[in-house]
Amino acid sequence: MTRSALLTRELAGTSPAMVRFRMRVERIAGTSVSVLITGETGTGKTTAARVVHALSQRSAARLVKVNCSGIPETLFESEFFGHERGAFTGAVSRRVGLMLQADGGSLFLDEIGDMSLAGQSKLLTALDDGEVRLVGGDSVERVDVRLLSATSRDLEAAIAEGGFRPDLFHRIAVVRAHLPPLRERREDLPLLVRTYLRKLAARHGLPLPGLAPDAWSFLETRPWPGNIRELAHLLEAALILTGQTDVLRRADLEDVVPERRPPETPSATPSATPSATPRETPPEPPTEPPPHPRAEPGARPRGGSDAEPGPGGEPTACRYSSFGTSAEERERIREVLEQCHGNRTKAARLLGMSRNTLRDRIRRYFPV
Repeated sequence: MTRSALLTRELAGTSPAMVRFRMRVERIAGTSVSVLITGETGTGKTTAARVVHALSQRSAARLVKVNCSGIPETLFESEFFGHERGAFTGAVSRRVGLMLQADGGSLFLDEIGDMSLAGQSKLLTALDDGEVRLVGGDSVERVDVRLLSATSRDLEAAIAEGGFRPDLFHRIAVVRAHLPPLRERREDLPLLVRTYLRKLAARHGLPLPGLAPDAWSFLETRPWPGNIRELAHLLEAALILTGQTDVLRRADLEDVVPERRPPETPSATPSATPSATPRETPPEPPTEPPPHPRAEPGARPRGGSDAEPGPGGEPTACRYSSFGTSAEERERIREVLEQCHGNRTKAARLLGMSRNTLRDRIRRYFPV
């Protein structure tokens, strides 16, 4: 694949902002200069770092990624520099640190703005010296890495507040590249939607659907706080839940967007009970089953009723069984939904839960 093809595939978009970003990436990729990629959460900073590495002269070596917010300060030296066997309790074997793992390649520090000040100082020393000492070791080892960093924070503001070292900032931000949020490049939506739908349909073995005009209107008017990550997750959830459909409609997209319930107003009556939690509704069950919110009078709601019919046609609540951890339950629900081609009624029956419970689990495990 040519450089140009890789850039346009991985950093898709024809908006002026994305064209400028690709041009900058292409210019800096072939060098060994340190790069700071900035942008809001979900804009694609990790993808951009992968592209920079893939187009560099170090592409044959490793790109080692580390999320700086996930490393406790007490483990910083062990993670970044490594440790010898017996260096501390639990060090049962020698461990090569992240910097040595990336030797000859690139080290990608994601969310570097979350690194502690103590960690920043140790990292800066290692970068300036070009060498590391394993915890519990006597000798130093030379290391040659290209530094790629990313952050969703304003590091210059953090410097002013004393939360980030200015000397490290100048070390990591020799060249800066900013990824624009999706709301500032809405003209890229059609290309992004087609690209994601094609990838997701192939991944899940589903037909590639089109989008109805009302679905396009829905996508074009959303604020997209989660940027392209939010867009991809929304499309994936809609694709899975609709199954073998030829066209995604606005209702299909709205169905996977978490409800934003307004805050409850306390009752003025002295006997009022305390307000319920956001996920609960006050008691007083209705004497008759309420109609489906999107159903017309006398019509069967799309996708079936919320529970399987019992004797006399009345809904019978299914018995819900947990699947262990949340991760296990999430994967089980995903598998069953794919098996049932997105039919929630069938999936709920196989999972042993009511359709309402399944809907709640979908909103919890597949947020957009």
